[in-house]
Amino acid sequence: MCYHVKQTTSMDILAAQLGVDMPKGDFDKLYQPQGHINGFGFEWMPIRADENPDRLRIAKWWLMPPWEKEWSTKAMNTLNTKVEKIDTPRSICHRFQKKHATLVVDGFYEWQHVGLTNNVNGKKEVDKIRHLIFKPNGECFQLACLYSDWYFPELDATIKTVSVLTRPANELMSHIHNTKKRMPVIFEPEMANHWLNGHVQVEDILDMDEYFEELNLMALKR
Repeated sequence: MCYHVKQTTSMDILAAQLGVDMPKGDFDKLYQPQGHINGFGFEWMPIRADENPDRLRIAKWWLMPPWEKEWSTKAMNTLNTKVEKIDTPRSICHRFQKKHATLVVDGFYEWQHVGLTNNVNGKKEVDKIRHLIFKPNGECFQLACLYSDWYFPELDATIKTVSVLTRPANELMSHIHNTKKRMPVIFEPEMANHWLNGHVQVEDILDMDEYFEELNLMALKR
């Protein structure tokens, strides 16, 4: 669920849209806008964090606990964290649920299952249609995240790493993500600020069905 996003907006325009400051340092050497970003690539992404929500920064998408020495796709997948299961023993991210961030994107991709066909070997394969979910005005939106500070050997520096929160789907996403019926926790600017300021907590998100139904989103087959 939500392992693929779109972020094609330059950092200066993102900062202007959100009314925040640009990141410090040579972020442009690490982060480049892309039309399709696969979370399994351990990508650099623009985020806001509760430590200083008035400034963009870049972080790695895949939450890395401080005790882990290196990133690997063989490790437990922390691209996403289910809100309703965050306190279960298998959830690494429950340790970080007070560390709030948002992942800033233009949109995200989800696949709708539409049937089964036989492949060349005669085996059944699921037919899927990719959809891009975005805001009608083309502006960025923010996905609620948890973060961990992690020492990144490649840079010899401590960086932020994030996991996107997911919840049960609203009506639009139930139609598209029609198997698991999940959606990322999408926050409009005001609610994102409440999240970053600690006025909204993880446990509040499941009681916000009306808010998520009223999100102004569009979906296109892409």
